[in-house]
Amino acid sequence: NELAVDAFLAGAIGFPDIPRVIRRVLDGADTAREPGSLDDILAIDARARTSSRETIRTLRSSQQ
Repeated sequence: NELAVDAFLAGAIGFPDIPRVIRRVLDGADTAREPGSLDDILAIDARARTSSRETIRTLRSSQQ
């Protein structure tokens, strides 16, 4: 959500793209097990941010 909103405010994606970014990231998330440590949570956050950036890049290039 954070990266999608930032991209919208920067004019990189449209407002309707915010939930699209979130949905794609959540759909691609590995939910097989619960995080067992802070390191697990930080790793999940890093993967989600990478996925968000890739999704935003894809949406931005399709709008040009």
